[in-house]
Amino acid sequence: MTPEPSRKDEARVGRQGSLTYVWAEKGSRSRKPRDQRYKWTYIFGAVCPARGVGAALILPHVNIYAMNLHLKEISTQVTQGAHAVVTLNGAGWHQQGGKLKVPDNISLLPLPPYSPELNPRGISGGSSGRTTWRTASTTPTPNSSTPAVRPGTPSSQPHSGLRPLRQENGQKRSTRRAAVGVDVPAASRAKVGLSLRQLRTVHMQLKRIAIDLSKHVFTLHGVDEEERPVVRRNLKRADMESFFSKLPGTEVVMEACGGAHHWGRLLTRLGHRVRLIPAQYVKPFVKRGKNDRADAEAINDAASRPGMASVPIKSAERQAALMILRHREMLIGQRTQAVNALRGHATEFGIIAAKGTVNVQPLLERLAKDEAIPLPARTIFARIGQQIARADEQIAALDAELLAQHKANPVSQKLAAVPGIGPVIAITLALGIDIEEFASARHFASWLGLTPKEHSTGGKQRMGRISKAGNKRLRSLFVVGATAVIRHLKQGAPNAPAWLLALVARKPRKLAAVALANKTARILWAMMSRGEAYRRQPVAA
Repeated sequence: MTPEPSRKDEARVGRQGSLTYVWAEKGSRSRKPRDQRYKWTYIFGAVCPARGVGAALILPHVNIYAMNLHLKEISTQVTQGAHAVVTLNGAGWHQQGGKLKVPDNISLLPLPPYSPELNPRGISGGSSGRTTWRTASTTPTPNSSTPAVRPGTPSSQPHSGLRPLRQENGQKRSTRRAAVGVDVPAASRAKVGLSLRQLRTVHMQLKRIAIDLSKHVFTLHGVDEEERPVVRRNLKRADMESFFSKLPGTEVVMEACGGAHHWGRLLTRLGHRVRLIPAQYVKPFVKRGKNDRADAEAINDAASRPGMASVPIKSAERQAALMILRHREMLIGQRTQAVNALRGHATEFGIIAAKGTVNVQPLLERLAKDEAIPLPARTIFARIGQQIARADEQIAALDAELLAQHKANPVSQKLAAVPGIGPVIAITLALGIDIEEFASARHFASWLGLTPKEHSTGGKQRMGRISKAGNKRLRSLFVVGATAVIRHLKQGAPNAPAWLLALVARKPRKLAAVALANKTARILWAMMSRGEAYRRQPVAA
């Protein structure tokens, strides 16, 4: 028995309904608008590429009854003694069990979506969202004599257009039509996006996947070894883990933003190589017209540059430890805001106080006893005082917790021996800094933003102010500690460094404090990288 492979599909032709409005003079009653309703007809077509013959019907509906009529028509075109294998998609009227009457000389072969047999021309895309398309099959008349051609070539489908097969992400179907008989190049297909089934076929070509993180929808941009895009698609948050779990180990790059460390840990567990790029290094690569796809492409372009800096992925334990420090910073900021509000309101009533938090309580007592201040204002002053007191209690509780961690951490205790370094800075460095990430002491000081910014050109070196990069709060703690050291510095003290005394004598105190903070940071790097204790420099005789 000779097999005859055939392809089958349906196409809808007709007119879109519209509503025509009739203009009328003002004050008169317009006529009823003419309603043009939908009018459709369906073409059932099947073709045997080997013989160049087919079977076609034009019917008003698409259902099981119409499918049975078309199968009967196909069976009449099958060569006597042969058996036809009809490939078709998984539409409901193609697979309805006992209701479908398949002739004896026909076998149906339903194929999954994205099969090359169903889509010989490739995949193109619409103008809105991510749409997958397939080519409609040829619909020759039963008596036509179509020449035999290879399946999937443009000449085998002279009258086919592109129609939408499926729309993802709940978006509307695109009404854009492709040119008849035009094959879509692979580069255009890559720009639209690939499904998981297609991604399995190209995973050997993937070199890198860039992800633009978001709250609900993530944008992916994948390239091959020649930096050509092969994957562009969106993923919902719930689909991220399942998508990457089915991929082999690949380089994945993201911006170091909110949630990046979580996804970095998750993708690392799935076997991928994850890099986090600082956001300020990605921004120069964004082309005009900022959107999610442009951001994902910019992340990939930044990661492709040799020597591009990356941010190490923090463990969950390190992030939990740093939450205490950030919560303490938040409480200090709220207390400062309340104190400033208290001083500002008091000034409106002619009452001022000296600087410092130690003078807040005497100010509150004066405001409570002043009968010249209206009662509503005194009530607000009392509430602000209660807010400041609660913040003081919470900050004191966090300080006690940090002190307990400091005493239990040997690295933190070693660092606290350096002048200007207290328990807060010491435990912050011990918990939140991986000193192996810094190649030198200058690298560490530069990361803190304590080194000068360079503006050299034409062989002339120009050093400006400090860069103020990196962790702003940690840098301020270093400067505050250095300021405390300079404040208690006394001429002729046995432990006073000669270079610091000379610096304070010829430079402003704030500039000297920054210089001392820079030197302290380098000392701490040496202690942490070598595991040594602090050694005081001997005083010159």
